[in-house]
Amino acid sequence: MEQKLQASVGKGNLAIIVDGVYSMDGDIAPLPGIYSLAKRYNALVIIDEAHATGVLGLRGRGTPEYFGMHGKIDVVMGTLSKGLGAVGGFAAGPKDLIYYLRHAARGFVFSAALPPATCAALIAALDVLEHEPEWVIRLRENADLMRQGLGQMGYDTGDSTTPIIPVIIGEEITTHQLTRALHALGVYVSPVAFPAVRKGTARLRVSVMATHTTEDILKALNAFEKAKTMVPMLSEITSSRKLEEVLSLQTSVAA
Repeated sequence: MEQKLQASVGKGNLAIIVDGVYSMDGDIAPLPGIYSLAKRYNALVIIDEAHATGVLGLRGRGTPEYFGMHGKIDVVMGTLSKGLGAVGGFAAGPKDLIYYLRHAARGFVFSAALPPATCAALIAALDVLEHEPEWVIRLRENADLMRQGLGQMGYDTGDSTTPIIPVIIGEEITTHQLTRALHALGVYVSPVAFPAVRKGTARLRVSVMATHTTEDILKALNAFEKAKTMVPMLSEITSSRKLEEVLSLQTSVAA
């Protein structure tokens, strides 16, 4: 990134545009380092919080709060359709920029205003985040239990540290076979293949919610273990460790 910034000095205004949480890997952008570079090269930082709003930070305010940088980022944008459970999107930033977007951004000019019922639902969701931070904690616990359980059974979850948990299989056929097996066992997951991800990194994307119970997570993990017997190729890319070795995780999460 620094090399790109150095090569762009003197060529106009600079901006670093980055996801807070990456949607296919579940990892978090190294925002402090990005912010430091932006200051050094006088660049704006624009962060897309689609998968971080309602997820990261003590009260779910996203990646800046997670890193103790709330209020320092130039432009924060995101969706209202994921963590907040409604529709639409938002952009927050300097007054002049927001004024410009209102009058010049094509997607905004030709969009209708949000329905009052949607606005009310969003306000209620924000109230929950503000006054019931235990849901954010529960979400993190559920994600940790799912990720650790999958790892214990030998599934590759990449560098995920968030409720977006990739189960990286590699071969597209095996990925789709695993998807069908899990559906048959009552667990809904989505397969992701090229061009959404690089060739050879096809995966399932597991998304954990705060409202999942520990029993829900263990049921899903049990299905992932059973799926090994339904998809022959899985034996080559996962370990032989059994779900019994995962059950000890329940105690630590419940505590």
